[in-house]
Amino acid sequence: MRQEEAVQKLEEAVQQRKAAEEQLKKARTAIDEGIVALLRDGMGPKDIAPIAEVSYEKVRTLARAHDIKRLREPTVTSRKKK
Repeated sequence: MRQEEAVQKLEEAVQQRKAAEEQLKKARTAIDEGIVALLRDGMGPKDIAPIAEVSYEKVRTLARAHDIKRLREPTVTSRKKK
């Protein structure tokens, strides 16, 4: 009888983990959609990253994935070696 209780508790824990993973997936999707919306509204990645608590590069990756152009061209260019 004791073993059956342990198995039942384990199965419940597994179901809780699956539910938590699903909630996390939905939250990540909502965050990504929010980031993309702010980028399209003209907010810069440097401003979005701390609000969303993600890295600057994550914001830039989402921008590239959704074909969102840079707000401005890079100001520093590398020099060609002769």
